[in-house]
Amino acid sequence: MNVSLEIPKEREALFLRYVKEQNKSVNEVLNERIMEFLEELEDLQDALQARKERENGEVGRAWQEIKAELRL
Repeated sequence: MNVSLEIPKEREALFLRYVKEQNKSVNEVLNERIMEFLEELEDLQDALQARKERENGEVGRAWQEIKAELRL
């Protein structure tokens, strides 16, 4: 996917300084941040779905069961 961003010069300078501090390319940093955003969005969608299910009377799984499954 190709993306073009137009951001204010001040923010661009801040971003480029951050990229330099991280010793990564612009693409690497953007990819990391986009993936992080998408993961958070997925978590939000899961939480909203779980709330909807609870509101409809569905019973969720016990936290202990989930923890064991994730080996936490």
